Amino acid sequence: MQHRKEFEFQVESLEQRTMLSGVQIFAAGDMGDEAFELIIKGQKQATYSLHGTQPQIFTFKPTGSVTADDIRIQFIND
Repeated sequence: MQHRKEFEFQVESLEQRTMLSGVQIFAAGDMGDEAFELIIKGQKQATYSLHGTQPQIFTFKPTGSVTADDIRIQFIND
């Protein structure tokens, strides 16, 4: 006798979310001299350098509305 399982899933669509405060980046590197750029909506907004290998927090306050999908981090000396 075969057992058949049926599942029903409901997917809820989410509304677009806008960041109101700012962008926080938590970063750490292996060598301690890594550098990266913050890209928002395809435009470079800031360049940051890591000093040491311990995690660091970098903060950026955008001038307009930004969603999580708009944000990219690009390492420039990896």
